[in-house]
Amino acid sequence: MLNFFILSLLIMAASYGEAKSKVFVGNIKPISVPEEDAITVTELVKTSVVEDAQGSLVNTPEDSDYVITGRLVKLGEAYSLTLIKERSTKEVFRTSLKAALMSDMDIVIKRLVRAIDQEVSADKNAGVKDVTLNEEKNQRRRKEVLSQFAFAVGPAATKNMNIDGSSILWNVGYNYEVDFDWDMHVDVDWLTTNRHSEDDAYYFALNFGVSHFFTDGNMSPFVEGHLGYGAAMASTGCSGSSLICSSKDKASGWIVGLGLGMKFFRTATSNFGIVLRGSHMTDETELSHMRPIVGSLMLVGYFH
Repeated sequence: MLNFFILSLLIMAASYGEAKSKVFVGNIKPISVPEEDAITVTELVKTSVVEDAQGSLVNTPEDSDYVITGRLVKLGEAYSLTLIKERSTKEVFRTSLKAALMSDMDIVIKRLVRAIDQEVSADKNAGVKDVTLNEEKNQRRRKEVLSQFAFAVGPAATKNMNIDGSSILWNVGYNYEVDFDWDMHVDVDWLTTNRHSEDDAYYFALNFGVSHFFTDGNMSPFVEGHLGYGAAMASTGCSGSSLICSSKDKASGWIVGLGLGMKFFRTATSNFGIVLRGSHMTDETELSHMRPIVGSLMLVGYFH
């Protein structure tokens, strides 16, 4: 799983190094709309080719890798923009989106130009920063930043806690997006062990953290850091007849940690993710004089 996260980051980094496509943008054809609106849309498409598709504009179709043409249609109070991708005067791809208002057209154009460049449907390439008013109105996607409750669980690995059996890390938290690239979160970690292994270890932490998302896409890798305060007990073993385990090898103090994850369906109001997370207690246990470390690969559900 860690290799998957690293590979995703490498692919994104490599994409920035790709050669720019040479693009010729033809005039957008107006249908039931003023010609001035079509001229404005044509200019916005040219700007988006450079800024969003990382392409370069050329003055003639012969010098281009592909040509963009299209049409702008008035549908009641809404607008529909279709962009067409051509090579050697032959259509190779087309896609369209609706805008509830003309003022929403810049978002529609960004989506369409990216879709034309990648040859994917514009309906499937939404990022959290370019959801249209029409999609938000139909409750298909969210347009604003969110506050979400989070619940996570996953297998845990520990160090300096003398645990022989299996462990599970649980997490409950609240996430607040500062913007689409950053969020802050408060959460609680607690560890459960397999009692049949006679482990009497314990771990509990209250954390405050910050996450950074590397893209604004529907699926985005992220890195998070957290600082917390908690308590831990290293296992000293339970007798076979013990009903309650209570270790005397305790520690409490500050906790620091890092995580690397992937969040899916970010344009929805509820979504899920996977995070590989580790936490390190800065204080030593009283008897064994060790600093507990807890790591886990967790599946996270986010609910608005």
